[in-house]
Amino acid sequence: MARRQSGYQVRQSLENFTLVVTGRWVVSLPSVTACLPFIFFFALERENGLDLGSFADQLMAVSAGVLVALLYLYFAQAIFLSTRRSRKQSLSISLFVWFSTGYIQGVVTDLYAHQVLNANSHAVTRLWSSFFTTGLSLALAAYWFGTINKIRNENSALKQLDQLLNVDSRQLSATQIETKDSARNHLKDALLPKISQMQDLALELKESAPSATTQTTFDEIESQARNLYIEMESILQQIEKTELPDSDNRRFDLTQIKLMSGIFPKEISVTTSFIFLLLGAIISQGTRNGYMGALVGILSSLLIFLTLYILNISRLQITLLQRAWFTPVAYLTIFVVQYSYASLFQNGLFNLVNPYPPLYSSFKTLSGVYLASLVTTLFNIQNSYYSKLTSENLMIRSNLEGLSKSTYDLNELSESTVFGTINGKISGAIMALNMLKEDMTLSSTNQDLLQFLQRTKTLVSDSLREVRQIELKERSL
Repeated sequence: MARRQSGYQVRQSLENFTLVVTGRWVVSLPSVTACLPFIFFFALERENGLDLGSFADQLMAVSAGVLVALLYLYFAQAIFLSTRRSRKQSLSISLFVWFSTGYIQGVVTDLYAHQVLNANSHAVTRLWSSFFTTGLSLALAAYWFGTINKIRNENSALKQLDQLLNVDSRQLSATQIETKDSARNHLKDALLPKISQMQDLALELKESAPSATTQTTFDEIESQARNLYIEMESILQQIEKTELPDSDNRRFDLTQIKLMSGIFPKEISVTTSFIFLLLGAIISQGTRNGYMGALVGILSSLLIFLTLYILNISRLQITLLQRAWFTPVAYLTIFVVQYSYASLFQNGLFNLVNPYPPLYSSFKTLSGVYLASLVTTLFNIQNSYYSKLTSENLMIRSNLEGLSKSTYDLNELSESTVFGTINGKISGAIMALNMLKEDMTLSSTNQDLLQFLQRTKTLVSDSLREVRQIELKERSL
């Protein structure tokens, strides 16, 4: 079962990745612009470890490769991904465009360095470094921008649904107010006076009853009429207490949420930072120092991941007031840990050929964590907003269902009391009591009188039973 659940989660993650990266943002100006500094930076870092020469030569070679790669990407997306704005693209074609752009960058950089600058060719190093760096950067950018766009679209749809539900809620609330007033007025003006009249008639007839048996029957009718009055008053109180949901107080505005806490992101990412650092370390260190450099990068990423994990646990244990100073201390801790690792292990334990200066390595690691935390904070805020809107819309729907049911019950109550069986039975009982009041001897025998009274009593008891059923409904309003 656990294996099946794990497989399902992997499939869901893959489907979600495919959905967000193969749409509008598979290649776009914002995503490519966001990637460009990283592509350029990693290429310069790679050339610094090769024998190209001066920084100016390195800059020219890297610029040539990046510019031609961008030109290639422009034509490639126009040819292979021309319908990305209107429909989902093939994942295999998307991968081809991303990684072939890196391949072109590596080829052009090496050709420029070898043919124009007369430097040694490092085709394999430049090709695989550019292939993975540029390809992964474009893929990750497509994923980040696609995910944000997906969440924003869902939020926009939920906002529109929220507006529609609010309109329905206000309209239904207005309808219920009218129905509530109508039901209350019908009870006060139609039924309660009739029940009071029936009770008075039963008391008056009881005093002039011809026998103890008929007197007992009138007493029972009077008691039922009194109970009926009490039940009707209870229903009236339930109607008076009916409250309408106030949807105007619900506000959750994403623009009011702060992404930063001072100069730092509000959250410190653990998993995303590890992914960023691991990919960057393997590619950059592997380019400069081969397999041993890649191992150094992996260990460095694991060390920072462990540090971030411990910091994150510590952050959950402190109060909100203490968090103001915690974030700067956390970033300082990351800097110190990476500086110590670079100083002690790059040369001492692994003896790398082209080690990074500890200060440079520390700032690079800090930048990766900062960027990953910024992205994670944005995603979490967007997801929180989405969850909040979803919860609110579910609440509105629930309120609408309750309003609809209560309005229906109020309508049913109004119809029952004014035009329905309750009003008819009470009116029939009053008519019978009035007939007896006018002529107690209307029946030829005492037995006929008792049967007449019994039928009148049945009308009152049926009315009481139906009113009690209505009261059960009213308690659910």
